[in-house]
Amino acid sequence: MRVLVTGGGGFLGRHVLQALAEAGHDPVSAGHDTPLPTEFRLAEQVEDLFSEVRPEAVVHLAGTSRREDFARGPVEVRTENVSHPLLNVLEQAGRRRVVAVSTALVWGEGPLGDGVAPRPRDLYGAARATAEVMGARRAQGDFLLLRPFLLLGEGAPACELFDARSGWRRGDTAVDVLHAHDAALAVATVLSRGAAGMAYTLASGGTMALASLVESGRVRAEGLPPGEGPSRVWSAPASALQALGWRPGSQGHPPV
Repeated sequence: MRVLVTGGGGFLGRHVLQALAEAGHDPVSAGHDTPLPTEFRLAEQVEDLFSEVRPEAVVHLAGTSRREDFARGPVEVRTENVSHPLLNVLEQAGRRRVVAVSTALVWGEGPLGDGVAPRPRDLYGAARATAEVMGARRAQGDFLLLRPFLLLGEGAPACELFDARSGWRRGDTAVDVLHAHDAALAVATVLSRGAAGMAYTLASGGTMALASLVESGRVRAEGLPPGEGPSRVWSAPASALQALGWRPGSQGHPPV
């Protein structure tokens, strides 16, 4: 199956392209740093892309994916970087199946997990949650979501995920971590076998202390002052995803 991967030049996108090819698909990468440079906020460019590629399905990764990038610039520009790429893709996708990767930040401080409605705490989580709702309403075909926690692996950018006002910033907060290739295998699994309209929790169940992530450079923080309230566990079971046969670590990738 020919699968258009938007944002295929990014960190997760490169792993998704590999996983789809290994699963027997014909992935086509589009976006920045790809053979098909596309600005997904521009509807005309997205229309031209679909006319050229003629995909049978879409994996949507394009749009601002890091909270620190989202924090720059006017608010209206930030939200457009999340919602406009998705809506423009869905406009052209028609009745094709679309798998979109969102974020566990839509849950804010919880509760977390399959079937739990978003309760975002910050503007980035709110923008992603809004895009999820708008996407579900706009989609004409199957629309599926994946909500990952922290994705790591070779080439992963350092990130700033945690709110200094909350327990998420405590050094003993446990953060779910997953290798990006395992996340890509989850994308391929959902593309082939996922249930239409489902939002899948994407998590390994394995956690690292936030202090360790900061020490390793995987998360940026200006020290770790005590947060309010108890220490937290930022993780949830990937029960619905595992019911499809996906398991983290199944390909022998090194631990993150």
